[in-house]
Amino acid sequence: MDPLPIHTIICLVCWSFCLLPFYASSSSRLLPDKPLSAGSTITSDDGTFALGFFSPSSSSTKYYYVGIWYRNIPEDNVVWVANRAMPITDPSSATLAFTSGSNLALSDTSGQLLWTTNISALRSSRSTRTDGLAR
Repeated sequence: MDPLPIHTIICLVCWSFCLLPFYASSSSRLLPDKPLSAGSTITSDDGTFALGFFSPSSSSTKYYYVGIWYRNIPEDNVVWVANRAMPITDPSSATLAFTSGSNLALSDTSGQLLWTTNISALRSSRSTRTDGLAR
């Protein structure tokens, strides 16, 4: 049997975290009134994956990222990174939280947006056919 392509694995991991609020207990999910901050992680029910802040051990400068990684693999275990283009230098100033529009947003204490999902753009692109007529 051939191994799954990496993009398939990443999609499955991301999808499992999208479903996490429906299947996880309240202490292991991200809630609108309970943002994720440095030092906190959310773990999948089976303990395979974690979502949280991390710093690559190979980095000479201390940059921090929000990502998903395998919990039980000691090295090279990150499978997805949110803010790859904009690393955090002070993790105590950053939080990952839901916005009022149901997007995930990573921001610092001054309110600067470092990374966000864009669910509204996804919805609008699905509601427009290729010929430009709305459905």
